[in-house]
Amino acid sequence: MFWAEDCEDISFCGNATIDLREVWEKPGAVNEELWRCARANKIFALKNCKMVVISDLKLYNSTDLAVYLAGCENVRITGLTMWVNIDGISPDCCKNVVISDCHVVAGDDAIVPKSSYTLNENRLCENITITNCTVSSRMCAIKFGTETNGGFKNITVSNCTIYDTCYTGLALEIADGGEMDGIICSNITMKNVGTPFIIMLTDRRRAPEGAKEGTIKNVILENIIAIGPYGYIKPIRYTGQLTIDEVRKEPRIMPSSVTGLPNSKLENILLSNIYLTLPGGTTQKSDEIIPKEPIKATPAAGIYGMLPSSGIFFRHINGIKLNNINVSTLEPDAREALIFDDVENLTVQ
Repeated sequence: MFWAEDCEDISFCGNATIDLREVWEKPGAVNEELWRCARANKIFALKNCKMVVISDLKLYNSTDLAVYLAGCENVRITGLTMWVNIDGISPDCCKNVVISDCHVVAGDDAIVPKSSYTLNENRLCENITITNCTVSSRMCAIKFGTETNGGFKNITVSNCTIYDTCYTGLALEIADGGEMDGIICSNITMKNVGTPFIIMLTDRRRAPEGAKEGTIKNVILENIIAIGPYGYIKPIRYTGQLTIDEVRKEPRIMPSSVTGLPNSKLENILLSNIYLTLPGGTTQKSDEIIPKEPIKATPAAGIYGMLPSSGIFFRHINGIKLNNINVSTLEPDAREALIFDDVENLTVQ
């Protein structure tokens, strides 16, 4: 709906409502599985812009990435109320971005910084702050990934509430080369989230020829609470009130995971003050479960199959410190709460 390229000093603000009314490219495509339909309009699409403010708006029923920024700098997105069918807020290869005080309900990932090849070069997504947001998603609530050609540096996520999210609450991912370095996620509460968090490195390499395996290092997760109940609650079209359709589907519950690659291990990871209450109910013991090694996969909580841990699975890490990790299950579970596979320099307090 609004498009700009190579512009400066742009502001969209002022207690207005933009409702795209679920207009799809393919006539008659609206059905029970909206994510499989042909996409249509973004609300904001900005490329190589500077000094951008998007604030105090209500954004409803877009059928593509609702707020998409490619290669933009000095961006402030604040006070948005969003109910959208695909991704919510997507800064891609952007620099100096603050996202604050937003309520995002999304049919795909809700707040999802990317580092794609859309600018025909590897460019970092860096100096990103996400704070004081409330988020719900049919996929991932807050996700760094999808595309990761350049990588992510100097990132803070703080004081956020995540609820009714089918897949993952907080996802930190590298898959297409690129480097993730200097990430702090703190003071996050979650309720009814399929997987509380993942820190995951794979080698999908959806990138130009010559790309190398990526890296993840210097990541802190602290003061995170995730509780039930657990059931997938499907968002419905915004109709004037932020309500939820109480049709529950099969929950997609997986433990959290912190995993690297055999030849590119995660480095310098800290998890502190983590409280996880999970469904449990697995009768197999940890030593009876051998997780997959899907090196080329797209990162996702379920790519390893059943995990041998009820709480957090750790694999291919060099340098990790755990402080005050608490895992409980609502049903008895035969698995160990924490499982470590190919982990060096581990400190547990």
